[in-house]
Amino acid sequence: NFKGYEGRFDTVFYGISFGAGYSATAIVGYIFIEINRVQGLDVNPINWIGLFLLSVASALIHCSVGGILGNGTGRKLGMRVLPYAFVPHIIFNLLLLPWFLGYLWISMAVAIPFSVYIFMGVYNRTIPESLPEEIRREIRRNERRRIQKGDDDMTDDATVDMASDVSAGTSSDEEE
Repeated sequence: NFKGYEGRFDTVFYGISFGAGYSATAIVGYIFIEINRVQGLDVNPINWIGLFLLSVASALIHCSVGGILGNGTGRKLGMRVLPYAFVPHIIFNLLLLPWFLGYLWISMAVAIPFSVYIFMGVYNRTIPESLPEEIRREIRRNERRRIQKGDDDMTDDATVDMASDVSAGTSSDEEE
């Protein structure tokens, strides 16, 4: 909650970046736990796959929590946003409890869908809400054009066009 980040729309992206960094650090700890569990580097190959899946789930949940906290800071909500960020994180940690008891796959069976669900909420709701109205309007305009053309595949060209229009300070409607 640094004052310099309050009221800025890009704070949500800083939060996501901090979440990704924390996740990378946490997975190193998870690998250390697994290596110590088997007393060396003779970790079963199937457990390495489990650790990879755990790192994906960890990245999704920590980026989501960071995005929620960043959005709250950007909207000047202060400490009021903490429950929205910490409750999913606490639930995720509780879902990892079977792993600590030796049942990695049970943890992954519930933690991955949960982390995907939370991440999709941040991706579809929190991030778009944090964007300035001008950018949201341009995204909606491009989406309407895509639907009118009957093009169901979202291409990177539309995103690049929108980004170049916004950065140039023009609108695609002005050019047409």
